[in-house]
Amino acid sequence: MQYTQAQVRETVGLSLETYRHWKRVLPPLASKSGRAACFSIGDLMAVSVLQRLTETAGVRVGHLSDVAPAIFQICNSSPWAALVGATLMLDLEQRICTVERADKATAEANLVLACRLDPVLEQLRDALLRGKSGYPQAELLLPPVRVPSARRQKRA
Repeated sequence: MQYTQAQVRETVGLSLETYRHWKRVLPPLASKSGRAACFSIGDLMAVSVLQRLTETAGVRVGHLSDVAPAIFQICNSSPWAALVGATLMLDLEQRICTVERADKATAEANLVLACRLDPVLEQLRDALLRGKSGYPQAELLLPPVRVPSARRQKRA
């Protein structure tokens, strides 16, 4: 399934101005151009991770421009089931991004930013399922009515 720019912004909670700025600063978003730009579920997850890093951790999006392609690559190459319980580790000095199963940082890294993926996955799952009811006709205002078949109508 592919998502439009407006769906990405609505799902993740980005304003139009923020998205436009990110598009100028982040190479993976700059490559998505035109009115019919399509985003994968992995792109949606990567934007959500970046939003969490900027909003919650206070990291400037410009500082993430070097690692953004790696974040998008990891999110697009890994199914959600494989990322449950994982942590995205960003080595800001070496400008590399890895996925770790435990809360262990690489020994040689001096400055590591860790982002647990479970809250991101849960937030996205809730946002994507918001408004979808279990019963497809739940919003009908009129009760169901039995319609006689064509065969019965001919007899009458």
